[in-house]
Amino acid sequence: MEVVDKDHPMSFTENISGLEKLDVSNMQEPDLRIDSVVAFLINLAELPPQQLWDTFGMGNNDGRNDVNSMYGKDPFSLQELERGKCPSGISTAEWLPPRPWNSEEISSKFQSRAEELKAGRGAGKDKPVLIWYEHISKAGGTTFCGLSKTNLGQSLVPRYFCMPKRLNSNDADGRVGSWTNEELIGYTKREKHVLVANEWDPFDLDKLHLSGRTLDGKTLRLTQDTDPLLLFVTTLRDPLDRLLSAYLFFGRIGETPPEFGLWIKRNLGRLGRYKVGEKGPFRCNVARYNAIVWRFSGGDLQHKVPASSGQKEERQFPLPMTDEKLWRDPFETAIRALSQHDLILPMDIMSKEEGQEAMRRVLGWNEVAIQKGRGNGDRESGHIVTTGKI
Repeated sequence: MEVVDKDHPMSFTENISGLEKLDVSNMQEPDLRIDSVVAFLINLAELPPQQLWDTFGMGNNDGRNDVNSMYGKDPFSLQELERGKCPSGISTAEWLPPRPWNSEEISSKFQSRAEELKAGRGAGKDKPVLIWYEHISKAGGTTFCGLSKTNLGQSLVPRYFCMPKRLNSNDADGRVGSWTNEELIGYTKREKHVLVANEWDPFDLDKLHLSGRTLDGKTLRLTQDTDPLLLFVTTLRDPLDRLLSAYLFFGRIGETPPEFGLWIKRNLGRLGRYKVGEKGPFRCNVARYNAIVWRFSGGDLQHKVPASSGQKEERQFPLPMTDEKLWRDPFETAIRALSQHDLILPMDIMSKEEGQEAMRRVLGWNEVAIQKGRGNGDRESGHIVTTGKI
């Protein structure tokens, strides 16, 4: 595993997942540290598009070597990621949130419980612990599900793409993202599964409470021994690559598939009929404006500029949401929700050494092969890639 520096031997994946061990002897309170992360990222988000593009160093330098220029600062080391390298020297990056306060404890409990269940010994009266996997469509989710079945065994993972069935429902996908905490508690009492996946609905912010967490980083006292602890995991991908992949997978169907812009417009037009947890046009969410912010804000980000803004939408693509009143609060909520996740894997390095090491440390997974079969992540039925064009 690549070392960042001699004083902070942590990989990029460990950093963005909050895996570093923190010296709490001389630290701010957790909520204050998360506040500083939010402020840093909002300051970037407020930059005009061209200036932000220059900050990431994506365009032509044009000889801009002025010390005051932001050109090429690349705070997220995107250029190294684009070259397939694990970024180095980011151990003190301002955008890295602290590890959730009980992440190490829940990780250890999960691994112990999974080993007991795999060995057929049962988990006794121990508190249930399971992975809550937030499956972002076309961002390595089917691969992750396949890896879970390889490492945990078929019996410990819901059969249909890791999505659990709802009580008294015949639907293979029970849309766990729409379940109340009480429904999830009941599920853990009926089933011995140690992983559930939410693909189509927004991240339910209340689920953080089951692990004693809040958006501002403060802790909640856990009192019910029967309530499950959740280990929050997700995989993310370059948003444009993900959107193009969604179009190629969902949009290029039939003899006369729509061109990209028309596909976007049609999906956005269907969003008015989407309702959380229902069968309607849920796949249209893959084409949302800033789908990740929508997802991790609990569905709070609007999918288009309101008509009251006076702006006319005369093209296929949505108008940019430049009014801070529309995007700032959802953006902040999404940052805070992701800061409470135990493991965030960039899809591009998910199957590489850094990704494998992160899964080993947080989840206890050592196997990287994927078993064949529908919903297991095989290429024919699951269309899996962790690097490449699709």
